[in-house]
Amino acid sequence: MNITSNLYNQNFTGLTSNLKRTILNRNEIENALKMYPEANGFVGSLPYDWISMISKEKRGEVTKEFQEGFSEIIDKLNTHLTTRKATKKLQQLLTNIGITTPNETIKLKYCGSGDFSTVYKLTVNKQNYALKIFNNDAIKVNNSFGNMLEQNNALYINAKKGTDWSKFYFGNLKDKYMLTDYISWSDKKPSKEIDLSKKGVEYIDYSIENYKNGVNIDYGGIECQPDFPMGDKIAIKTINKLKKLCTEYRLKEIEKIENDKKNLIEYKHKKIGVDYFIKNNQTVDTPPKNMGFFEEMFYYMRKCM
Repeated sequence: MNITSNLYNQNFTGLTSNLKRTILNRNEIENALKMYPEANGFVGSLPYDWISMISKEKRGEVTKEFQEGFSEIIDKLNTHLTTRKATKKLQQLLTNIGITTPNETIKLKYCGSGDFSTVYKLTVNKQNYALKIFNNDAIKVNNSFGNMLEQNNALYINAKKGTDWSKFYFGNLKDKYMLTDYISWSDKKPSKEIDLSKKGVEYIDYSIENYKNGVNIDYGGIECQPDFPMGDKIAIKTINKLKKLCTEYRLKEIEKIENDKKNLIEYKHKKIGVDYFIKNNQTVDTPPKNMGFFEEMFYYMRKCM
């Protein structure tokens, strides 16, 4: 997997941009971390409500101060600090850097623990967030769950602008945490779902506790389809177009792509999509997707005539 680097942008935005584009394995993420040392593992951005409390000229300085202070508190909370003391320290940090006022009460409530992480409900300026802290002893025991992978998954999926996954704000790959929206049963149901299969991704953890009101609240259990051309928009578009066509039109489309080499760069990417599709799909004659019952029945009737 190629990871791009901008020598003039060696900060957390560069690391974020790379992880938004594609889903990587742990080794690839570790390589990305080395390419963006100034990010110090931080990805994403602070919630807009927090940013809006800071003057534009001070946002870079305040963000860095927040990252350092927040990571220090998380580290202590993950080892020996009590929830009550952590809440007090968070109150001090957010007040000192201007995200909250002294009159605003910060709340931190323990929600539960699993094999890979512990989750807290964090309330700041009356907004609720889910703070997930990954366990130190569960870093490299699984290829689908845990630190680094889940922050990468969250960045990639959030870039698709669906509403059926909890919104991801920020996280730290080195300090092992991530912050997302806290979803409650009173929240609105999602209006736009993401079809991950069209993005070369499979979700394997359909546990009922991972869903609240139709929204997925857990970014673990996501795997890439083998050899899928992640990050190649032209190849992915070609794959999804071929999936929608029945055999007759699918073969014509493949022939059209094979014969059109005017733009060699575009042809190369389309060919990657064609090769992937042929390798991973049976060439059975199926009707195009999204057909109604009678349309589908008429489709098969015509084929039999």
